Formats: sequence, structure tokens, C-alpha cells
Amino acid sequence: MSVLASFILLNGLAFTHVTVVPMDSDRVLGDQAVVVAGDRIVSMGPADRVRLPAGVRRIDGAGRYLVPGLVDAHVHIPPEASDEAAAAKEFLLFVAHGVTTARVMIGQPEHLALRAAITRGALLGPALFVASPPLGVKVGSLPGVPEIASPEDARRFALQAKQAGYDGVKLLDGMSRAEYEAFVAGAREAGLPVWGHVPDAVGLARALELKQDSIEHLAGYLEALIPDASPLKKQEVVRLADAMAALDEDLLPGLARATREAGVVSVPTLDFWRALVNAETPEELGLRPGLEYVPAQQRAEWAEQQRKARERNPRPRELVERYHALRARIVRALRDAGAPIALGTDSPDVWNVAGVAALEELRRLGEAGLTPREALHAATRGAAELLGGEKEFGSVAPGLRADLVLLEADPLADVRNLGRRAGVVVRGRWLPEPELRERLLALATEAKPSP
Repeated sequence: MSVLASFILLNGLAFTHVTVVPMDSDRVLGDQAVVVAGDRIVSMGPADRVRLPAGVRRIDGAGRYLVPGLVDAHVHIPPEASDEAAAAKEFLLFVAHGVTTARVMIGQPEHLALRAAITRGALLGPALFVASPPLGVKVGSLPGVPEIASPEDARRFALQAKQAGYDGVKLLDGMSRAEYEAFVAGAREAGLPVWGHVPDAVGLARALELKQDSIEHLAGYLEALIPDASPLKKQEVVRLADAMAALDEDLLPGLARATREAGVVSVPTLDFWRALVNAETPEELGLRPGLEYVPAQQRAEWAEQQRKARERNPRPRELVERYHALRARIVRALRDAGAPIALGTDSPDVWNVAGVAALEELRRLGEAGLTPREALHAATRGAAELLGGEKEFGSVAPGLRADLVLLEADPLADVRNLGRRAGVVVRGRWLPEPELRERLLALATEAKPSP
């Protein structure tokens, strides 16, 4: 640790004359002083009333805005980034873009070790919540996926996930209704939340009835909008064009109200889904933000995958745009019904870059109809509530973890202002924007193709 870093940690920080957007209510607090010692916010109040400790490092907040660190509630750690040295690059991208907490959605034992390293301060990165390896995929397709021969096996797997130290259990699509119900029962018995997709054999109504804690990617909503009388309900595989033609959007308000009543949190991943379901050329997708940090070879592989996908399954742009407009209307209906929403990005993945994707998802939530405050809530307090961590992070208040972002412009005027950072605080450590930009430049330089 450098002498400067030691000084900052030992003597603390004080943001002076700053406007605080605490996100614990609708209030905005002008001309505040916020004092950080260790990894905690220790005091906050009007700048002329808060006494600053001797030796504290003062950071001028005049004309600036202090918000909670962002929470990305759906991320992954690639296999090549499962040790501390390799993970440090991905984690830097999160932190440098203001993401100070993240939920890893396909967990492995090595991710538990990374979680511990971050917690003890040996590795700079967002605080991690780690889901179990998923059920609902073929054995061997991912490490840690067990063979499920009976519903009791699914229940037992959930119990074992608790013993292994995971923070929740993850499910994907390929589960029977009986396996799903046993899996949820095992998770409840273990005291773990259930996160993931909605299996086709289960359906949205049953997932809401059993109060699955979070539904990722708006899974199950499109299928639930197809009337029961439609012949498509009997088909195992339904083309997107047929589904879009058959759905009844008059069912949407009722689905949104049922989601609110169940208390199920939606993690829409709108921007990632636009990269995944698209009608764009590889050249167009290559213009997405943040790709300068992705190694040239990886970008070339994604481009080749995209070309092959377009050849196998060409989709008219008009159909794809109608589909994404529908997804935005689903998000708006959930918001209108008061159903909880949390930000998630599914990054890093194809055309989707860690950290950068959180800012893009905020923009997509705004396009779907959320106000800047509602979008910021989804990325802070709302996501903290999903993770049961609202007494630890997700707001700016004394006693909470010092995960903060200092901004040069008002995020409630335009959510894109979350990209105008003056610096980030990660568990009490101040990282000024010039230092972060220097580190990001090094990543971008490393990602360039060799001469």
C-alpha cells in the first residue's frame, strides 16, 4: 500500500459543501459535509455544523453531487478471470465506473475466494454476492452442476449451497415443475433467496405464487402475455414473430400487479438483451461503448459469432425493434404497478463490458419510462434491498459502508450524469477520476491488437 493510500485510510475523508442524493427517500441535501473513517460513513450534516476530524483529507464538493455506489445485480466472472490477478482487470472496470457492489449469478468455489479477498482488502473490487452454480442445465455444461434424478436431489442441492457459503441459489430454464418446487422449498429451508429464470415447465404465475426472489431478463412475461386459448401454448418451440403476433398486452397490468403483490424483484437486463437479440451487423455492434477495453481477439470472436448467428437465424429489424419496445413496456408496467426493479447487466458478455454496461442499463431504464431517480434507485437502494443489504450499502447515511460516487453534475436531472465522475470511494478508499482514467487507459492499451 502506498504512503498516500495509507494516509487516506487512517485519517479518513471529508466531502465538504457537497449536494448529497442519499437515496433513502426522495430528499436531496444541499451544502453537506460527509465524513468517512475506515470503511464507514461516520457523520453527515450541514457543512457549517459538522466538525471535521484533524488530519482528514478534504475533498471539495462544491457544485458536485454525492450518490451511493452503484449495485450491479447481475454479473458474471469469466473462467479466465477466476484468480485474483486476472479478476483485478474485470473488477477495475466495475469500480472505475462507479459499481461498488455486484451479484455474481453463476457462482463457483473460486468466486467465494475472490469475495473473501475483496472483503479483507487484498483485492480492489466491488463487494460480491455469489449465487450457487445453476440448476436447469445439463450436467457438465458448467462446473458444479449436479445430476438431478428426482425433486429431492434439487432440494438437497439448495441445502448444500448454503453449506458451501453461497449467498443465494440460481436456476435456469431446464427444470421440471416438481424439481423447481423442491428447489425453492430447499432454498427456503436453507434461508437462501432464489434467483434466476422462469422455467417453461413452471411459468410466470407459479413463480410469482412461490415468490421467487428475483426474475432475470423479464423471463416468463412474454409467454404469460400469450392467451391460454392460443395454440402456441401447446408448442415446445415458438418463433418470435408468432409470439409477438399472438400476445395480448391487456394482460400486462394484471401481471405487473401480481408481481408487486408477490414482492418479486425484476432485473430486466434491457441493454444486454439488445446485444443478444439483435438484427445488427458485427460492425454496428462493434460501436457499442466500452469495447476498447475488450481484447481484440475477443472482439473478433464475437463478430464471427454474430455473422454465423445472422446466417442461421436472420431477423427483420422491424420485428426486433417491436420486441425490445415490448420489453420496455413490460418494465414500464412493472414500474407503474409499484413492482420492485433492480439494475443488472449480465456483464461481461457478448458486446457488453463490465462497469460500462451499468451506465448503459441506466440509460435503457430511462428510455423505458423510469425517471432518473427511479433508475438510480434501481441501481442503489432497490438493488441493496434485493440483496438484503440496505442496512449496509445502497444509501448515503452514517453507519453505512463508504461506497460512494462523486459526480460533476446532477444525476436527477439526467441519469447519464452518472458517467460524469469526479471520483469513487470503495470501502473508504478514495479513487480520484484522473487515477481511474489512467488505469482504464492502461487496460485499453493492453487490449489493442499487436502490431
